[in-house]
Amino acid sequence: MSSETHVSPRDWWVLTLLTVIWGSSFILIKKSLIGFDPVEVAVLRISISTIAFIPIYFLLFRYPVPRNKIGWVALIGILGNGLPAFAYAIAQTHVDSSVAGILNSLTPIFTWLFGLFLFAVAFKPNQLVGVTIGFIGAVLIVGLDPNLQFRIDTFSLLIVFGTICYGIAGNIVKSKLQDVHPIALSAVAFFCMGFLAIGYSFTTDIYSTVIASHQVRMSLLAVSALALVGTVFANIFFFRLIQSTNAVFGSSVAYLIPIMALIWGILDGERVAWTHLAGMALIISGVYVMRK
Repeated sequence: MSSETHVSPRDWWVLTLLTVIWGSSFILIKKSLIGFDPVEVAVLRISISTIAFIPIYFLLFRYPVPRNKIGWVALIGILGNGLPAFAYAIAQTHVDSSVAGILNSLTPIFTWLFGLFLFAVAFKPNQLVGVTIGFIGAVLIVGLDPNLQFRIDTFSLLIVFGTICYGIAGNIVKSKLQDVHPIALSAVAFFCMGFLAIGYSFTTDIYSTVIASHQVRMSLLAVSALALVGTVFANIFFFRLIQSTNAVFGSSVAYLIPIMALIWGILDGERVAWTHLAGMALIISGVYVMRK
């Protein structure tokens, strides 16, 4: 689809909605962690998303996944859904939601890097410039405090690890799973991880805790919104946006998510250092230069 495709007012509304949904994911993780530990948050997020995808897949999108592609889809489930869910939840026990949202913008950079070295994506000089700018921004956030003292924030590195997983998963989808319907791909990827997560949840006291505690019930609402709205519905909206416009317009949400996450963090009383703002500006600029 060409980049000159007409963009309607409805498409702009969908883009705005996606920005709000995905930009709110990090504050929802933060609120989920009030009542649950990080492993429980990740398990519930995957479990609820899996259960939601079952009727969507079997009633609305009966697209088969070729048997010889199941292994790749399972790998997408691990890299695109499983590991990041745990990494982000563990990281946000020490990292503010606004910082997590900013670092999440590294995803397009790692997507290009792994595409270049592992999947034979064509090299363009401006992309290398963009990657360099983006990594300088990441170093500002992860490696320096506001007084410019060097320190490594190991929990922030978990967010970076999550974006690496997303980058690899994106390249696998592009190179190995182009012929699989995106809704079927998302659903089956969740099934590969989700039934394990659901089974594990019954070995814990998650559900009895929810019944006994009002605070935990509020956290359950947060993680449910994270799964249903931030994962299931957002994926459907995103695919619809790409089909209606083009990949260039759809990918512009990457510039807006960290801004939304930053707004939520400030409203929730988080302290935002100048290094965070400078790092965000550099990462977004790097992504822009890469995609220009």
